[in-house]
Amino acid sequence: MIPHSEIAPHSFDDVQVIADHVIAGRPVIINLQEVPAELSRRIVDFASGVCYCLGGSMEKVDSQMYRVTPPITPPEAHQMALLK
Repeated sequence: MIPHSEIAPHSFDDVQVIADHVIAGRPVIINLQEVPAELSRRIVDFASGVCYCLGGSMEKVDSQMYRVTPPITPPEAHQMALLK
């Protein structure tokens, strides 16, 4: 099982980090508990767009917390991502 990274964005500029993790095949937990509502909505919209484009998934796991999962990849892809 691939471990999740937890990201607590502070601005919209932080969405790039979320996308980079998902593109590299690493699941992400997005913690939006300290984020204003408007910014939270923008981040969720962006992350769901990344998921859609890559064929991944996104689910709400708690109040203002979301799991972004890349598409299923073979174990070798995860090992290659770790080497980068």
